[in-house]
This record gives sequence, structure tokens and C-alpha cells, in this order.
Amino acid sequence: MADEGLIIGLFVVAISLAGSLFLGKDYLKKLGSWIEEKRIQIIIVVLWTVTLSLVVIREFNAAYASPLAMDPDYRVAFAPSYSYLVPRLYGLDYVAIFVISILAGFAIREVDAVLFGFLSSAVLLLICVISYVSWFIWYILGLGTLLDASMVTTIIWAAFLNVFRMIFPLALLATFLGSISGCLIRDFTRP
Repeated sequence: MADEGLIIGLFVVAISLAGSLFLGKDYLKKLGSWIEEKRIQIIIVVLWTVTLSLVVIREFNAAYASPLAMDPDYRVAFAPSYSYLVPRLYGLDYVAIFVISILAGFAIREVDAVLFGFLSSAVLLLICVISYVSWFIWYILGLGTLLDASMVTTIIWAAFLNVFRMIFPLALLATFLGSISGCLIRDFTRP
């Protein structure tokens, strides 16, 4: 049975709780039973997203830890993608992403749930890492003191470009292939 609700389930929980005031108690019971039924898969997707986010965030911290990057006049956050100082994923990072995804696919077990879990994880990964990088650029790199509040969208756009360049297409491909491989390994090893 297809698990289409998993892809949007994590985003709907907060909206559903607010909407339950208008829809009644029956809706909350249905949502509660759905969450209880899919609890393990939701936990796996959240852990999958957190571990993938930590791999990407580690590279941001490693790239921006140099004294040159911490110089507010250098503005490494807005460096072009061909610059050698911008954060990027390396071979070991892709191997870690692949292994993490194999474990997640192995734990989820069903191909359709793995596909929707992959999509959920990819969206949550982008949201988590872009949020972290935006805060990192604004506070840690100190660009918040140089720019006014109207430049927040510029910071978020710079964070989006940095993160999207790192994640697409190789990291997402490693995530997808790893999760499908984990699911297939589980199918072949299951008696």
C-alpha cells in the first residue's frame, strides 16, 4: 500500500494541530492514529535527515573556520561557486551519505515508503541546512552587523545557493541510490 502521506506528513502535523480547532476532535484522533501507525517510519526519516544534515553542516563549519573566512570584509558567504574557499562535499562525505541512506532504506523496508521517505528527507534536509547556514552567515560570520534587516532575504538566498550547489545532484543521487539499495538488500535477505 502506497505511503503518500509520509512525504507531507511531517509538514502537516503543525498545520493539522492548528486546524483541529476548526475541524473537531475526530480529526485529531485520525491524525493521532496515523502518527502512531507510521511512528517508526517518521522517526527513521527524521534521524535520516538529521544525520545527512550533520554531514553537510560539518563541511560548512570546516570551510568557514579559517581566519580568512571569519573576516567580515572577505564575505566568503557570497563567494562564487568556483572559488576554492566555498564549502563542498568530498568523497568521504558521499560515502557517508550513501551508507546512512542504505541503513535508512534497510530500516524502512518497503520500496514505496522508501521513495516517499527519500523525498521527505530531501525537503527536510534543504530546510534544515538552509536554516543553519542562514543563521551561520548572519551571526557567526558577522554579516548581520554589516547588513540591515532588509538583507535577510539576500542571506537566505546566498545560503540556498550554497546548500543547493552542495546537495544537488550528487548528494541527492547518493541518498536515492543508497536508500533503494538498502531496501533491495532487505528484500533479498528477508526469508
